Amino acid sequence: MEKLNSQRSFIGVLLLNIITFGIYGCYLVYAMAREVNLSCAADGKKTNGLIVMFLLSIITFGIYSFIWLFQISNRMKNAGANIDGGNILLWNILGSFIIVGPFIAMYKIINALNFVNDHYNTSH
Repeated sequence: MEKLNSQRSFIGVLLLNIITFGIYGCYLVYAMAREVNLSCAADGKKTNGLIVMFLLSIITFGIYSFIWLFQISNRMKNAGANIDGGNILLWNILGSFIIVGPFIAMYKIINALNFVNDHYNTSH
C-alpha cells in the first residue's frame, strides 16, 4: 500500500514553485489529482490529471482551471476535509483583487490535501 504525502507546507510549496519557476506547481497539480483519486476513490469520481487540466484550461481560456479546483476541493470536502469549492473560487477570483486571495486558496487546498492523505494513510 502506497503512503501518500501528508506533510506538505504552504511555505514549502511556495518556495519550491518560485525556485523551479513554476515547474513544481505543475507537479503539484499532477500529485493532487493522483492522490485525491486514490484517497477519495470511494466516491466513484475521477479527477483529471495535469495534461487534461492544462489542455482544457488552454481551450477554455483558463476557466477550466477554476472548475478543476472547485471539483477537487469538493471531493476533499466529501472526504471530510474542512474546505469548500465555492470558497476556493471566491478566494481565487475575487481575492485576486487584494493580491493575497489565491495564496489563501492554495493554503486551504494544501491543508485539505494533507488531511485527506493523512486519513487515507491511517485507514489503509
